[in-house]
Amino acid sequence: MTKAIRLLLAMLLLVLTWQASFAQNRLITGTVKDNNGEAIIGSSIIVKGSNTGTYTDVDGNYSLAVPSNATTLVFKYLGYKSKEVPISATNVVNVDLEEDVLGLEEVVVTAVGISSEKKALGYSVQDVSGDKLTQAGANNTLSALSGKVAGLQVINSSGAPGSSVFLQLRGATSITGDNSPLFVIDGIPVDNSYNASGSPDNEGALINNNLLESVNNSNRAIDVNPDDIASITVLKGPAAAALYGLRASNGAIIITTKRGGAEGAGKGLHASFSSTYTFEQVNKLPALQDMYIKGSGGAIGKYSSTGSGSWGALADTLFWDPTQATPYNQYGEIIGKTAAANNSAAIPFEAYDNVEQFFRTGNTMENNLSLSGGSDKGGFRVSFGSLNQKGIVPLSDFQRF
Repeated sequence: MTKAIRLLLAMLLLVLTWQASFAQNRLITGTVKDNNGEAIIGSSIIVKGSNTGTYTDVDGNYSLAVPSNATTLVFKYLGYKSKEVPISATNVVNVDLEEDVLGLEEVVVTAVGISSEKKALGYSVQDVSGDKLTQAGANNTLSALSGKVAGLQVINSSGAPGSSVFLQLRGATSITGDNSPLFVIDGIPVDNSYNASGSPDNEGALINNNLLESVNNSNRAIDVNPDDIASITVLKGPAAAALYGLRASNGAIIITTKRGGAEGAGKGLHASFSSTYTFEQVNKLPALQDMYIKGSGGAIGKYSSTGSGSWGALADTLFWDPTQATPYNQYGEIIGKTAAANNSAAIPFEAYDNVEQFFRTGNTMENNLSLSGGSDKGGFRVSFGSLNQKGIVPLSDFQRF
């Protein structure tokens, strides 16, 4: 066999091998676009479970030879959600990718109401949307921030309605000074200090016909209705002082309220109404013994019919005598079984649970109504909110309009 014939046979074998290999692959073509129909340049298309892939050109088109056993194509591009598409009987696969909201362009509010992209800031900042505040169900805006901002300590003075809340960012920085952050509402610094209104220890605080009254002091952030808040931005560290001065040396809480028009619901008139009713009860009370009454000596010990220093008689052997008036009990004096046998007015004794009878079922009624509207040139928003809260402790009430 001559050298020329051997070379010809080798070339023929190579062509046959290439054709056999190509016959096992499928050529898939198509385009990759976004939700607006714009072509995505440089999107990667990979056969799932393999290293076979390609990229889209300047028009978003691609072509890829895939093995005959391939079933799925994976489409990827930075800033968009990955998408897996089954390979159908046709050789054309067109895909629309959805944008992936990563928070890269998230806008926060900094000094005097100026908005800026979070990624462009050179200091620590965190924001909370108004929806997260209302979902918390708290009537106090500051209480609703609990657990939503890293490094923010929220301390409630009590569980009473309208009680004050203390905030502290990144721990205490002063031993004698105020460690609370500055509050800014729509670009205006607001005093959030505690507001006293009467004390039983102060004889000069006589109000309501010389009757001493005491209330749980509130700070002024409670005046802000959570339903009216669009977002809260928390500035931490020295950056807040650089923006707002020395008063913000402990950080700043920037509250931005909702607006109408182009920044709100859009053109036209829009109305929103919400109503919420909740109730609360004491979860657990201390257990009290009601088997024996108090003995004459008041000593603690086992019951004895002869010992004057022991507990008193068994409660189920005693009766109330309404005929014996007493200023301490509406049912009268306690009498024994023998005396009750000759007293038709006697009623069975029942022990008081003063702790349980002290508390009541608390309830909260809240209503919010807002109207907003406008055009591209301007807008308006008017809102009204009412809150009526009654605590589990009698006379602990709070109202806000």
